[in-house]
Amino acid sequence: MIHTEKEAAEKWCVNWASVPVDGNPLCGTYRCMAWRWVPDKDGETMKKVGDEYFEVGFCGLAGKPRGVE
Repeated sequence: MIHTEKEAAEKWCVNWASVPVDGNPLCGTYRCMAWRWVPDKDGETMKKVGDEYFEVGFCGLAGKPRGVE
């Protein structure tokens, strides 16, 4: 599933028992080697939520989400 960094940071890490980032069981987002950025068709990694833009990505350990090339 594709998330903004803020959304992902509220999710449990799929691998937290063996390699927690900073001792935290939640997603480490960009601090984790498994984190993958999702560029759109123009190569941008931004998602608009309301009036703000956020960078989006996904956990590479959980597999590639549908629609991500």
